Amino acid sequence: MKTLIIGCLSMVFSLMSCDNKTEKKEVSSPAMSMTAKFDTNNLKHGDVYFQCSMDPEIISDKPGECSKCGMDLSKMKKN
Repeated sequence: MKTLIIGCLSMVFSLMSCDNKTEKKEVSSPAMSMTAKFDTNNLKHGDVYFQCSMDPEIISDKPGECSKCGMDLSKMKKN
């Protein structure tokens, strides 16, 4: 019985010590803060641009990270 109590307490303390906090990645690059202003209307068929899959309004003419969520921008081609 004593072993069971000690085992349960050990498990509780080890679970409490886990840090499950998700930290939002800060993107402070000046180049990435302007990604939402890139206009794809001026692109020709087949031209490449980069867009965030989580925040599709974030678009850039070069690879990098999303200024909102920090995810890598995905390579896209103008249709």
